[in-house]
Formats: sequence, structure tokens, C-alpha cells
Amino acid sequence: MKIKNLAITTLILAITLTSCEDLLQGKSNLPGTWDLTEMTQNYYTGGVFEGADTLLNVGTMTFTKEGTGTYSLEMEGEAASGSFDWFEKNDKLFMNFLSLADSIWTDNLAIAWDVVEDTETDQNWSAELTQYEDMENDLGDYVPVLVKMEIIVKLEKN
Repeated sequence: MKIKNLAITTLILAITLTSCEDLLQGKSNLPGTWDLTEMTQNYYTGGVFEGADTLLNVGTMTFTKEGTGTYSLEMEGEAASGSFDWFEKNDKLFMNFLSLADSIWTDNLAIAWDVVEDTETDQNWSAELTQYEDMENDLGDYVPVLVKMEIIVKLEKN
């Protein structure tokens, strides 16, 4: 019985180390510089679709094999640049933006992207950002309303 448990434990450990080894050896498609060719933002207030914006040729993102990166974007006349940490797991891309002093986004932004397409030359991701905002109702009172933005991005390897 002990030998069987040892064999199972060894197998699980080998699989785990192999998976970690794959990430450390840079088998991800992300390392390199990517052009953010299209970004669509769908807006919802209180669960009701309010509209959408699509922006083209927004900027670039560079991913390193070590799990860091930089971005340089311009949207609607606003320039943003900075750095981020990233990692991939279970068809998701996790990004934690580190330097937002010159950004159009708010502080402490972390995004878990659903990876829709992942090839050596093309990436398609989607994510949802939600928050409560105080909005004025018909009586002039401010009430919290759930606001959601769905973001869909397309990137091409530079």
C-alpha cells in the first residue's frame, strides 16, 4: 500500500514539475511584442446594454518570458504606459498592472482575461470589469448601480 501511494505521489509530482517546467522554459505564445489591433468595450448599467465602442490600433504590449511586461497605449487622445506582471493558467491570462501614475485606468488594476484564441501570431481575449457607481435616480437620490464593462481585445505579433 505504501509503495502504491509513493508511486501515485511521484507521478503527481512529476506532472506538476513538468507543467511548471513548461512555463519556465517559455513555451507560452506571449513573450514578445504585440500590436493591440482592436479593442471593443461593451457597456452595461443595471444589467441593461448601454452601448459599445470599438477602437483600432490602440498601441503595443510587450511580454517577457520572466512574467513581466510593458504597455504603451493611446485611446481617445489619452496616452497610457507602464508595466505589469502576468501569468497563464487554465485558458486564462492574469495581468496585474504595476505602474498606473500616467494611466487612464484606476489604481490597483488586475484583469483575468479569458483566452479565446492563442497562437504564435494572434491573441484574442475577453474580460469583464464590474463596479458599483452612485447614480442619481428620478427622485434626485443617489443609489448604487452595478456597472459592467466587457472588453474584447485582438492582438497580432509585432
